[in-house]
Amino acid sequence: MAHFALTKKAVQWLVDKVKDNTKRCDEYAIRLDSVEEMIIKNQFSAPITMDDGKLLVTDDGYSILADWKYKEV
Repeated sequence: MAHFALTKKAVQWLVDKVKDNTKRCDEYAIRLDSVEEMIIKNQFSAPITMDDGKLLVTDDGYSILADWKYKEV
């Protein structure tokens, strides 16, 4: 078994990576919960993007959402 010493900088780097990955997992969990809720309620919404890829927002900086429901014919 190899023995090695972690420097303070290396430990901080590892802590930062764990925090980044935790934040990313939390964001994915929120997105997954939102998709699940939209599917269950059959009510979908998504932010509107412009041709240049930027979100369409109000003067206050809030994203404008498009809402729709599926209807079987």
